[in-house]
Amino acid sequence: MSHDNHNINIPNFPSINEDDLPAIPILKILNLQIFTQCNIHSLSLILHCMSNLQELSLTLVNNHMNQWLIDSFINGNNWQRMLTGYVANLKVFDFHMSFLMDNRLLDLNLILNSFRYFVTHYNGWHMGISRWITYEDIGPHSTHSYRSESHQYVSNLSALIDLSSITNLEFEHSNDLSRSYVAPYVLLACINVTKLIMRTSLFFSSIVIDNPNLSLTFARIKALELISDHIYVSLKHGSKIVDSFPSLSHVEIEVYSLDSGIPIVDIFLCGLKMLRHIIVTFSHKGLADDTITQEHIIEKWRQSFGLNRNDEYKVVVKIEDHTLYIWIP
Repeated sequence: MSHDNHNINIPNFPSINEDDLPAIPILKILNLQIFTQCNIHSLSLILHCMSNLQELSLTLVNNHMNQWLIDSFINGNNWQRMLTGYVANLKVFDFHMSFLMDNRLLDLNLILNSFRYFVTHYNGWHMGISRWITYEDIGPHSTHSYRSESHQYVSNLSALIDLSSITNLEFEHSNDLSRSYVAPYVLLACINVTKLIMRTSLFFSSIVIDNPNLSLTFARIKALELISDHIYVSLKHGSKIVDSFPSLSHVEIEVYSLDSGIPIVDIFLCGLKMLRHIIVTFSHKGLADDTITQEHIIEKWRQSFGLNRNDEYKVVVKIEDHTLYIWIP
C-alpha cells in the first residue's frame, strides 16, 4: 500500500476465528502490559475470551508502532465498541498509553471527546493527554546553538555561586528545550553532587543517561530521585540506572503499577551493592499483593551480596497508600 508516494508497511496479522477462541469465564481481574507492536483487533480477541472480566488495567508503551495502529488506539470510539461488546461486566477500566509519533498535527480535544463515554459510564473516571518534543528531534544547528548557550549559562552561574559546593542538585521541569539542554553541563560543573533529582523525560533522554561524558559524575551520585512527568520507569530503565550509578544508596522512582515495579526492584537488589533505601511510587496496585515481602528482599539481597542472619530483622518492607518503602541494613 502507498500513500502520498511514501511506502507504508502493514504487517500481516494471522486470521483467527473468534468461535475457536477459548473461554476464561473465571477471570475477573486483568493487568495487561504491552511493550511490543500490536493492534486493537488483537486486543479485542484477548478480551473476547474473558466475558466476566470486571477490572482491566492496561499499559501500552511502544516507540516503533505504525501510525495507523496508533490512530486506532487513541480513538475512544474503538475502545467503547470493544469493551461494551466483549466485557460488558467491566466495572474498572484504567489505561496508560505512550507512543513515539511523527510531527503531524493532532487535535487533542477530538481525542479526549472520543473517550467521553467512559467519563459518564465510570464513576470518577478521567483522562489526560499530552504531547512532548523528544530530544532526538534536535538538529545539528540547534545542537551547536544550545551548546554555546549552555557554556554561557554555566559561566554566568559560576560567577554567582561556587558550583563545587553543591551536593544536592534538582532540575525543575521546563518546556524550554534550551534550558533542558544545559543539564549535562551543569552536572559536569557540580563536581561534588551526591544527590540528584530530575524529571524522567530529561533523565532518560540521550543527552543525560546515554551521555558518556557524565559517567564519572554518575559514579559519585549516592541518592537518585526520579519524578515522572510523561515517562514511567521501566525494566529497561532500571538496568540503565544500575549500570550508570554504582554508588547509589538511596533511589526513588515512579512506576505505573506495583506489578511493573517489582522486577525493577529486583534489578536494584541484584546490582546496587551500596543500596539501603528504595522508594517506589505507583499509580495502580495491580495484582501484586504478597510478592514483595521481607522474605523476598532478604533472599534477593543474600543471593547478591550476602546478609548476616542477625541483620535480617532490620530489613523493612512497607506499602503505604501508593508507595512501597524498603530499608536494607
